[in-house]
Amino acid sequence: MEGLPPVPILVVSGSRGAGKTTLILGLARALGASGLRVGGIASPLERGRDGRPLAIDALDLGTGERRRLAIRGAESAPAEAVPGQSAEGHDGRPLSFSAETFAWAEERFRDAARGNFGLVALDEIGPIEVDEGRGFFPLVGLVTALAGPARRFILTVRESRAQKLIAFLGKEKACFLRIDDGNRNELPAMIRSWCGERMQAAGPAGPASQPAP
Repeated sequence: MEGLPPVPILVVSGSRGAGKTTLILGLARALGASGLRVGGIASPLERGRDGRPLAIDALDLGTGERRRLAIRGAESAPAEAVPGQSAEGHDGRPLSFSAETFAWAEERFRDAARGNFGLVALDEIGPIEVDEGRGFFPLVGLVTALAGPARRFILTVRESRAQKLIAFLGKEKACFLRIDDGNRNELPAMIRSWCGERMQAAGPAGPASQPAP
């Protein structure tokens, strides 16, 4: 598999359950151990026995703090309810998002994007962002403004919205990877190589708190 082009934004897509968030969490640990601080937001989820999402958290990769971002079928929705879509593998019950947690995650991401992090992650971009301009969408504009040789970003996106996100970011700044069974084991090394130039420029990093496995 060929290496990634020297652009500052990497967009990772894949089908539901392909391992996008798992990839982000693994990179945070591996790159942190290599001296490159990784910040930003990951969105690990809990699935039921049938594989459908039950809840989503927002995880600050720089500190390990996490808060509940969304829950399916909540009796009282603390924020905006987004109808489940069978096309996305949901069960039709609304997924209720916490406006408070969205605001917290956005603040943490903005701090990371402007802070001493060599790689900043945003996981994940979906229909709320791409189709409606809500959720984490305001952060996408921040990524395009700040991305450069000394600051790289990795974004995960629902497969059905990947091309629309690439078009928004601009092909001169962003490249695209699709994660699947055939390349899943190769991607971490490829992305570490993509970050290699930034790691050499940054030099050894001070202690950084990374999320536990």
